[in-house]
Amino acid sequence: TPGVHGFWPQVADTISHMLLPTIALVVFGAAIYSRYQRSMMLDVLGADYIRTARSKGLTRKTALWKHGVRVAIIPMS
Repeated sequence: TPGVHGFWPQVADTISHMLLPTIALVVFGAAIYSRYQRSMMLDVLGADYIRTARSKGLTRKTALWKHGVRVAIIPMS
């Protein structure tokens, strides 16, 4: 930016101009991971072990957290 003099004011100006593009890139990356994770979770929802856990008396939430999320999150690591 014209009119910014000194080292630290210039550093602060540079950081302030880099903030918005950085946030945009982070949000874009998070959106990609979210869609991938959702796809994996939808695949897991129809698996036999989820149906078995539900038939053993686990609630839907418990079956998903104890059995579904563990399997769906493996490809993310």
